[in-house]
Amino acid sequence: MSNLLELLTKIKRAKTKKTISPVVEYTRQKEKRRQKLIGYSIISMLVLTTLGGILLVNLLQEKKTIQQEDTREMAQLPTLSIENETIKAKVSESEKETSTTPVNQISSKAENNKVTISTSIQQQNTSNMDNDVKKLIPQKTTQQNKKDQKIEDKADREGKPKPDGQKLTQPEEPMVQQKSNKKRLYSHLYRVENYERKGMIEDAIAELKEAIAIVPSDQRLLNKMASLYIKIDRCDEAVKYIQRVLKSNPDYVKALVNLAVCQQRQGELKKAEETLLRALSIEPHNGYINYNLGVFYEHRGNSDSAYKYYLRTVELGSRKTRLLALFAIAKIEKDRGNLQKAYRICRELLQQKDLPFNLRQKVEKLVTLLRTSK
Repeated sequence: MSNLLELLTKIKRAKTKKTISPVVEYTRQKEKRRQKLIGYSIISMLVLTTLGGILLVNLLQEKKTIQQEDTREMAQLPTLSIENETIKAKVSESEKETSTTPVNQISSKAENNKVTISTSIQQQNTSNMDNDVKKLIPQKTTQQNKKDQKIEDKADREGKPKPDGQKLTQPEEPMVQQKSNKKRLYSHLYRVENYERKGMIEDAIAELKEAIAIVPSDQRLLNKMASLYIKIDRCDEAVKYIQRVLKSNPDYVKALVNLAVCQQRQGELKKAEETLLRALSIEPHNGYINYNLGVFYEHRGNSDSAYKYYLRTVELGSRKTRLLALFAIAKIEKDRGNLQKAYRICRELLQQKDLPFNLRQKVEKLVTLLRTSK
């Protein structure tokens, strides 16, 4: 009986034990390895994110420290306030100084060294000409723009001055009557703008000639053609178009500035000075003309007159001309030995978000020079 019981217990134990095949065992081990790999990858990702967060916090702290150092430097320097009262006082002083020295003596000194025209005058010229051409292209107008346009049209009909106080000249809008001609004109103007942006001045001139053939008496297109010829140093051709503009409107200020540019490039410094002063007599509160006169006198070595016209530009000019004039004032202050004042102006310029890239590079170079010379 005991033997039978032992056999029965052995049979029961054999039935309860499950036999596991090697395939099942391999799959189980493979699944375990896969789960381990997933765990390791999750841990590595967490480590990398923590390291990235630490680096980001360090960078932000460094940036804050740099800003605090800049503010401390600026607090130590004397503040520069270019307000209207100080500007007017400086302008009056410089006018007294320049009134004692006659213009003939200034021009005779500069006639010995014939200077070529400055690139900054040309760039300012062409940018203003580009704005003129863009006005010819149809754009979406808001209700406020339509109201302003109605006011200007009414002033044109009645011969009254514009709201900004300037006298009205003859209307400058191209007189195109047929719709097909309008489409052709606008397509040519778009091509002119694209070619000029790419530096293809010859192609831009060819397209602009086609546009002038549609509206041959438009002053802005003729003046734009003159500015394109000035870009490629063909002042003889530019003068022809300028004369066409001045023949119909002798007081067209932008054409007078282009004429002064050509005269200075051709070595006629006395005539160039007279042309700029004539343009200033027509529009004495024009910041663009004041800036050009400042550049003109700066290149002739008359820093006092240049400083006077740059101050007027800061008071009267547009946003871009003000920035250019402030940079020119900083250079003059550096030459005079007022390093802290020049450094302060440069710091204020660098804080401007809309400072052009080329001008920002020049200001940064001047700042490095001022730091090394301290």
